[in-house]
Amino acid sequence: MRFLPFYFLLLIPMTTDLTEKQPTALESLPEETKAILRKARGEMYSPTQFQIWPKLRIAQNDTIEGVDEGHFYIEKSEKRPGSDERQKVIRNLGATPHIAVLKVLQRYSYFVQNKPFAYTNEFSGYGPNDYVYLINCRETPYLEAALPFQQFKTYYQSKYLDEDSGRSKLQFKKVIYVMAGGEICEMEVSKSSMVGIPEGEQYPDYGRPQACSFQVFEENIPKSEVDCLFSHWARLSTQHKAGTPSYYYIQFHLGDRLNAEELQQAANQWVALGDRIQASFNAEFQPLIDARDHRTVTVKEVPAPYVEAQLHDAPNPNDVPPPDSEIQEADFTDAY
Repeated sequence: MRFLPFYFLLLIPMTTDLTEKQPTALESLPEETKAILRKARGEMYSPTQFQIWPKLRIAQNDTIEGVDEGHFYIEKSEKRPGSDERQKVIRNLGATPHIAVLKVLQRYSYFVQNKPFAYTNEFSGYGPNDYVYLINCRETPYLEAALPFQQFKTYYQSKYLDEDSGRSKLQFKKVIYVMAGGEICEMEVSKSSMVGIPEGEQYPDYGRPQACSFQVFEENIPKSEVDCLFSHWARLSTQHKAGTPSYYYIQFHLGDRLNAEELQQAANQWVALGDRIQASFNAEFQPLIDARDHRTVTVKEVPAPYVEAQLHDAPNPNDVPPPDSEIQEADFTDAY
């Protein structure tokens, strides 16, 4: 499986103390930048694709060298000096790093002995126009299905059912792309981090989003013409959930607005990220789409549904998340 390199993405400096930042008038931004911000506001959830990015994670225990339990770190793969071999590199970000959120998406994947058996592209919603492409890589990778979300849900529930647990083998993950520590990183965000856990409860509840959850962070972003998720800093912290299972999950605290220079840099990064993830889709998914369909298909020109079994469910236009029963227990943790 091929992945395109991410190394030439622009780096931006990150602020380490929100209290020192002063809001800057947006009127000083060039019109071109304002246009990017307006576009970004409407496309914060536009699809990206499966690709290897640096991972922003929580140390769930004290086994990560140089990182305290409950603190954040970046994990990435780099070439060893003077060699083509790669090594895992850990960068400690501490207890409360500051990030800017670029994109919010979701994907499904199924791993066997730490190797991908099947996985989807990253998609933005759950409606009839949100197509999910499923690659089966048990042997030679091939496009197993390309369906609107509701039909895809019917398909994977029957095809990837674990008879012992009664749950799907394909795991649902929320994915957030952020700028952290001067680079673009990927965060797999659990349900606990998305909506929080009510006091006295054991599990998160979409119907009762808690303060400092990502959902509340989104709701608190101002609604002006040039505001989007990356127009404000987010300070991260962790909350420990006791009991079984025991784990840390992420909390999001709304920070100051980026100043004009930072906002320009963030807008450039948002554009660069979009270009790279489109290139990734073209390199990884497009050849399999072409091989299955025997014609050129672009992301905007969605092909007719491909399935190995006849499906009868019509697409559901209601943009709603999967019900709790579809989220595996592993998704209640930020088990990075």
